[in-house]
Amino acid sequence: MVLPAEIDLAVAMERLVPQAAYGTARKTDIDIDDYAALERTYYDLRPLPSRAALIVAFRAYEAETTAHALAKQERRDTILLRRELAVLPEIGEIQSIASLVDAKQVMLKMRHNLAYFQAVLLALQIDEGLFE
Repeated sequence: MVLPAEIDLAVAMERLVPQAAYGTARKTDIDIDDYAALERTYYDLRPLPSRAALIVAFRAYEAETTAHALAKQERRDTILLRRELAVLPEIGEIQSIASLVDAKQVMLKMRHNLAYFQAVLLALQIDEGLFE
């Protein structure tokens, strides 16, 4: 059984045998990183994973990556939708504050906008991996 060409061997190996000691096809003057090259250059004490295990590990990685990207897009879409629904105070509305009731209404709109901008910053920090 040959590994499919779209499998990233290094990613699959890292998932199954973290920090494994093995070489690459370039070290053996062969053009392709494949399972045969992995077998020849593997010198880790832990057992070498099978071809099937490498394929399953890489497919799991792809699924996790896709799920993460979809969650990120959904979070951004939710933020943009909240922004579209936000009611911003007009400059004239701020200038025409004549009572505490008017001031309270404008402050509530501003508080909503502040919460929105804090959510945007938090989402960007999560997307950029600042909390990992």
